[in-house]
Amino acid sequence: MDVPWLWQWSAGLVRTSPYFEARGYSPSKGHPLHPYVRSIFRARAWQAYRNETILPTGSVDILFNLGEPLRILRELPTPEMVFGRGAWVTGISETYVTTEPVGQVDLLGVSLHAEACTSILRLPAHELANRCVEGTEVFADLSALAERLSEM
Repeated sequence: MDVPWLWQWSAGLVRTSPYFEARGYSPSKGHPLHPYVRSIFRARAWQAYRNETILPTGSVDILFNLGEPLRILRELPTPEMVFGRGAWVTGISETYVTTEPVGQVDLLGVSLHAEACTSILRLPAHELANRCVEGTEVFADLSALAERLSEM
């Protein structure tokens, strides 16, 4: 069976520099993930950079930190936290977040449309608003998936 959307990843967004690489994919209309997934992305940095400011996107993200920890600086309720190895889920944010890497960065993420995330996460989006929680608080076996991904 020929499924043309399976091969669209290679045609996705690619940004590279000597120190950074980002690849992304957004399911096109007609793709079975389109109603739920805004994008799937991978970001890698080989040298620590000073920081990155991430603006609110209106999405809920499932993140797999396959690299070294990232410091997360944000407004209240949690002004600072460390985003260690493993799986994390971030809710819709009303403000920007600044990340400061400790070392090499290797993130794999799935951004979900906020209006559709309830069907995947099985909890209302407002319970994650302005929060970043360990993946196991949302999916019991998400840490096992993160471990398998880090071995690839």
